[in-house]
Formats: sequence, structure tokens, C-alpha cells
Amino acid sequence: MTTINDERLLGNSRELIKKLNLFWKSFEDKLIVEKFKNIRGKTAQYDVPTELWQKRTSVSNRVLLRWKLIKQNNITLEQLKTFHGGVCVDFVNEDFISTVNQDDKFFQYLKAQLGGNDMISSMISIRNEDGSSSSQFLRDTYDKIVKVVGTENLIPIERNAKVAYSGFGKNDVWKGNFYYSIRGGQQNSIESHKDSLPQLFNPAISYANELVANELYIVLSYFALFAENMPKDKLQSVKDLKNECENYLKVRNYDEGNLLDYCQKHPTLSYQKGVLMDAIQIKPIRIEYFGDCKTTDRCVICHNQAATKNIITFDKKNNFLLSSSNPMNMFWSMHLSNMLQQDYTLTEYYLEEDKRVEKRRKLLSRK
Repeated sequence: MTTINDERLLGNSRELIKKLNLFWKSFEDKLIVEKFKNIRGKTAQYDVPTELWQKRTSVSNRVLLRWKLIKQNNITLEQLKTFHGGVCVDFVNEDFISTVNQDDKFFQYLKAQLGGNDMISSMISIRNEDGSSSSQFLRDTYDKIVKVVGTENLIPIERNAKVAYSGFGKNDVWKGNFYYSIRGGQQNSIESHKDSLPQLFNPAISYANELVANELYIVLSYFALFAENMPKDKLQSVKDLKNECENYLKVRNYDEGNLLDYCQKHPTLSYQKGVLMDAIQIKPIRIEYFGDCKTTDRCVICHNQAATKNIITFDKKNNFLLSSSNPMNMFWSMHLSNMLQQDYTLTEYYLEEDKRVEKRRKLLSRK
């Protein structure tokens, strides 16, 4: 639950963000404005079905969280309750009927929330999971689910017309409990939402509550204030905003460390003092790379731990869950570097690069 301290932090973060917003909006290149707006304002689709995805809305909005990821990340019920934007747990394919799950008390609790209206709800889905489910497996699973649960108890999900829709909060804005999409093979496709787009959820693997989203924005803005080629008329504002960011970040601690330490020790600010550097190409990032840049130098947000690794942790210092969208996991790099990094962490990439360098040395020494 939100504490007085959280409210104080939220207030401070909101005030600082107002100043940072005004600064980024002062640039003539409106793509710079858009890039910073999207830090908190949009998520990618990741593992949410197209029909159910909220289409790039706030990272703090209602999320869909697969049961398998709850087990994989050892998330508890109390931790699950810290999803302030609302959460729907997705029992994908055989999760709902698996004998392994039936004696699990957490599972039993979530099973009882099937199609529920509270902050925590659950649903059943039958769909291709992680690209590994064959259409025949999905058809067989569909038949099993129908047999166990009963056709009359399986209701396709749709928006609740009786409740004003909001992408944030309780799950009373939708009703039903079932989604299925079975395509491929020799038979006709079976789809619950072929002509319907309820658009209800964001992916849990990129969720951030308001405080985390604000601090992510502050961290990425702080990095960007060190970009090269800042207009001369903005240099005093840059200096002042750096100081304000530092004063805020130095008192913000997570289990993994202090936010200011994270920024100042990050490779992007460590290669050359006072200059934002690309951590892979080891070259300065210029402010124009954040805007209308048509080359691979254009600046993009990068993850250290990729969202596709499905890692969700619980931060004990702050008492909330953290996805890959957290201020100690993101930084700026050029588009080309992002493509080179792929799903490696920076450390993993550096180790792989060392191996490649050693191989090239051996090859060249034989010539």
C-alpha cells in the first residue's frame, strides 16, 4: 500500500518531471519531445495477445501476468498486490487444469478470482505460448478445458459496457474469463476474438508503478543531459537540471543500489567524464540523435536485462515489484548498438566481444 513516504516521493518526482518536461519541450525537434514522453507513456506488446493488448498505453496500467511467470519468479500473493494498476493472472493452456497446480494455495486463490472484478483477477487462455505450441496441442487443450470447466462456464472476454472504461485499476471494466486463438494445421482456425478487440491489458514484464516510472524518466533524462552538442542557450538549464536530478537520485535506494551511483558508474557516463557515450561503439551520443535522426546513430532506450527474459523481482527496500522497466535497468544507446547487443546484458556483450577480439588476433597472427 502507498505510504506517506511514497506520497512525498511521488510529489517530489512529479515536480522534477514537470521541469524536465518543460526542458525537453523547448527543443524545436518534436521527436525529442515524443521520445521522452514515451518513456512512461507506452509499452510494447510482448506476450499479450493482440486482441487484449491496450495498444501502447502507460507503463503503469493494468497488466496481464502469466501464471508460469509467477512461479518462475517466486512471486507471492502479497507481492502481487503491489500491482497498483490492477493485474489479471493468465492461466495459459493447461495451467488451469494441471494436477500439479491444484494443491497450490496461491493457485487456489487465483482460481477463485476467475473473471473477478477486484484489483486481482484471473482468466484462462489457449494460445501459442513462446512460439512452442502446435495447433494440434492447442486443439487438444481446448477440448480438455471445455470438458473440465464446461462450455457454459467459459465466457469470452469483453469490455463491460456498464462501467466507464479505464486502463488503470480494478478489473470491473471487463467481463468474461476466456480467450483462445488456435490457428494453423489442416483444420479451420478457432478464435474467441476474431472480430473483437477488447484491448484490456499491458504486459507485466514491462510494468512500472508511478514512482518507478517517474524515476525511470528522471534517470534517462539525467543521462541525456550529458549528450554532446547541447544548444548554448540551454547550457544553464542543463547545469541546473543535472543538480536537481542528482539531489533527487542520491537519496533513492533500491535493493540493487543507489540511483545516482547507478547513473554515474554506468559505462555510458564512465568512458569520458561529462559526456554521454554509447556503451558499445564507445562514441559520443549527440543531442540530435534523440530527435529526427535517420541513421543508425539515432538514440534508443536499451535494457541491461532484456524484457524477453521475463524477469520480475521484488524490491524489499521499496516494497514493490520491478519488471525490466525499472531505473536501474535502462540506458541510452545508438540503434546500431542496440541491434548488436540483442538480448545480452552489457557485461555478457563485453565478454562475447572479448572472445571475438581474441579470435581475430589469432586469425591475424597466422597471416
